[in-house]
Amino acid sequence: MKRVNKTDTCWLWTGAMQKNGYGRVCTRYLDDWGTPSAHRWSYTYHKGVIPEGKMIRHTCDVRNCVNPAHLIPGDSVDNVHDMLERNPNGCHRKFQKEDVEKIRADYATKSGKELADEWGVWPTTIHNIVTRKNYSYW
Repeated sequence: MKRVNKTDTCWLWTGAMQKNGYGRVCTRYLDDWGTPSAHRWSYTYHKGVIPEGKMIRHTCDVRNCVNPAHLIPGDSVDNVHDMLERNPNGCHRKFQKEDVEKIRADYATKSGKELADEWGVWPTTIHNIVTRKNYSYW
């Protein structure tokens, strides 16, 4: 838990990260040494064994969140339903127009790394928003 930054909502993993934005933990996990995803480790640590054949989904849509209150088991169909419910257009867009405007405004006083940590994304994502490579229509 020393690599967790607890915010008002999410518990953001600050340790090793995968390229896809999920945290990685090096630990003895389920009787074997390995590097499970941080959110899977958190679920197991706080709630117990992950049901067989299930993945751990984030109700907050923040990949590096390890808050056990935000983690629920499900399957890939559940995961797709979550995405479509939260983003009816079917795209993987995380940010709403207000979020993008806030990020661009905050970039005047905060670094890309600070904003990335705050929003639970990679610094590259913040850079692409600020330079209008992504979300250029706003």
